Amino acid sequence: MRWVVLTDKLRGIYFGQTSASDVDHDVTLSHARICFSYTADAGVGCLAVVGPGPGSKISPTMPHLSVVDRANMMECTPEAVETWQAATWAP
Repeated sequence: MRWVVLTDKLRGIYFGQTSASDVDHDVTLSHARICFSYTADAGVGCLAVVGPGPGSKISPTMPHLSVVDRANMMECTPEAVETWQAATWAP
């Protein structure tokens, strides 16, 4: 299992753990979170490197989430995983 940030074809952004391969278009995430808005230094790819910044709007953790028609799958750094797990819904 690896921690990833996924995007879908409708521009949704998701974080979670998966065993899916790089060629799977439909992916199930465990310990999943949805990113409704984010602040980061350099776009969506930065979410896999450092995680969401202060002021981001991140859902609570869900046991499982299915993402259909994913566009991108980016493996997360340990720093990004810690930041995602600590993220809250910013006021």
